[in-house]
Amino acid sequence: MLHAAKGLVRTVILLVAVAQAFLGFAWLKVRTRFCPSPAERAEWLHHACARALRYLGIETIPSGPIPRAGLVVCN
Repeated sequence: MLHAAKGLVRTVILLVAVAQAFLGFAWLKVRTRFCPSPAERAEWLHHACARALRYLGIETIPSGPIPRAGLVVCN
């Protein structure tokens, strides 16, 4: 029972993070007159994902040099 309750709480937290992300994207669209640049969209996605990880209590541990350009893919 406790396991199911924890799962439900984490699901609600994730839904809140997703709702905030959608609202943040809507605000980005309004701010940029419905045409955000790829860099603006990437920054929005970065912040939305970081917020979701923080809400869920997931810690990221980066290692190695941080690239200055390009795409970083993590498994």
